[in-house]
Amino acid sequence: MSDIEKNNSEKSKLEEINKLEKKKDNKFYLSTSFYGALFFSIALWVYTIMNEEYQTVVVVPLKIELPKDKAIEKNIPNNLNIMAKGTGWNLFNLIYFNNSKICNIKLNNNELTSGSYQISRQEIIKSVEFFQNIETRDVIPDFLDIYFGTIGSKTIPVIPNIEVSTIDNFIFSDSIQVTPKTIEIKGNKNIIDDIDFVYTKKISLKDVSKSLKTDIDLETEMSSVVEYSTKKVEVDINIQQVGNIILDNLKVPELIFASREKTIPSNFKLVITGGVNDISKININEIHSKIKLLKINDFNNLYELKLDLPNKFKIDFFPKFVKVINTENYVL
Repeated sequence: MSDIEKNNSEKSKLEEINKLEKKKDNKFYLSTSFYGALFFSIALWVYTIMNEEYQTVVVVPLKIELPKDKAIEKNIPNNLNIMAKGTGWNLFNLIYFNNSKICNIKLNNNELTSGSYQISRQEIIKSVEFFQNIETRDVIPDFLDIYFGTIGSKTIPVIPNIEVSTIDNFIFSDSIQVTPKTIEIKGNKNIIDDIDFVYTKKISLKDVSKSLKTDIDLETEMSSVVEYSTKKVEVDINIQQVGNIILDNLKVPELIFASREKTIPSNFKLVITGGVNDISKININEIHSKIKLLKINDFNNLYELKLDLPNKFKIDFFPKFVKVINTENYVL
């Protein structure tokens, strides 16, 4: 056998050996032993680093308790940033699972001798609660200035801040009904005196075709200084199919005219539009007797036709105005 043939034979054997070794490696990576070893390695790494100590900032809700006759006057932050130190496990539990953590600062009348008070860093740190196995190192901000005054209460109306649009041939009937219509607020008297109403959260309802009743939150952006008797109300939105009443060739109501005066025109058409349920409750026989004439111009004796119905109805007169003329001087 020539040297060339020997070299080729040896190369072929080496290639076969390499292929076998690669197959063995692939089988190992696909085996449960590999994934088991990988999982164990990751778990051991996580366990090790989570047992080490770390320092991080934790957001903690703030609560300030004042004597019953006092109320906060200016907004205070809802949360504080607390610098906390502990093991990874304890910090992880504190941040993601501990819903009880709070900074609860209790003040008494002996401390509140004027209209303001500064809460020190030490007071804040001492007031942090439910920090199990965690060291409180610092707080941001490192002090709080609070302003307070005499407490007061007041009943105010709830105004729905809701936009409603319906699909074709349906109508939003009447105003939005709110339950309760009023709520009680309590807080610093100077603040309470300036609050005359409270809005619901703003929502927009589009392409509505049926009535709905739902709960909606109130705009309570001043909740840090004002206590609301409720922060949620029920709204009832009445949606109906469109209906109308058409009364044609009605006679213009008579005024106390002299015998020589009359109206032009003497007849009119009335169209009342609203929800079908509301329209069905209107007594047609009483409509004409409720139509009045309102004088709007003394110079040319122009009168406007008027009909008093609830705002949920749309009222159209054709024509809308009539004129009173003296028949003796009138020429066709």
